[in-house]
Amino acid sequence: MQYLYASNLYHLNIYKNDSFALMISSMSKVKLTAKQNKFCELYSAGELGSQKACYFEAYDVELDDGGKIPKWVETEACLLLQNPKITQRIEELINQKSDKLLASSTKTKDYILRKLFRLAEETENEQSQLKSLELLGKQIALWTDKIETRIEHRQPEDIEQELEQKIQQLLKD
Repeated sequence: MQYLYASNLYHLNIYKNDSFALMISSMSKVKLTAKQNKFCELYSAGELGSQKACYFEAYDVELDDGGKIPKWVETEACLLLQNPKITQRIEELINQKSDKLLASSTKTKDYILRKLFRLAEETENEQSQLKSLELLGKQIALWTDKIETRIEHRQPEDIEQELEQKIQQLLKD
């Protein structure tokens, strides 16, 4: 038997002759076939637009006589999404993507702030220094207006009495 091993940072896919999957081992120990895992990856990426399209792509479904995706594909995709192992894997993939995105944006923000600090301190041009300091000030909300709200807790009876007095006063006028 000949096997092809394809791995990345998150899971190890084990394929037999590039067509039938034995099993996939992920970090969470969820066991899926290669086609199930491909469905999860396509679905979590969100690029195909529907569960039907993800199933069609992952399971190598052939088009019907009219050149369309068969109707049963929607049903199978829906059933697949009801499988707890599938939903768990999709959630893992989405969380991994989210974590990478968050780390990337934090890294970018840190880089920009370091550059602004350096510009504010080292630049000879006063206009560049002022702009750098302004942007740094905005980052820490230095010029944000603060609005104070005071909430007075009153008893319903006091409010009712005050309203009755105001109504009586309006009726008198």
